[in-house]
Amino acid sequence: MVSQQPVTTNKVSCGFSGYTARLAAGTAVNHCTIIGHVNDIHSINERITEIATMPYIER
Repeated sequence: MVSQQPVTTNKVSCGFSGYTARLAAGTAVNHCTIIGHVNDIHSINERITEIATMPYIER
């Protein structure tokens, strides 16, 4: 678990994701990355339940 707040300014073009997953035999995990730009992080946070879904990402 990451205990620090994310830095949302002065970023360079890169990204990192960290998580732990325990998979049973024959199962899988999907790891997706969305890259873009917004002027205000709140515009993403307001729509996170829509954006962080496979149908949205596949569209």
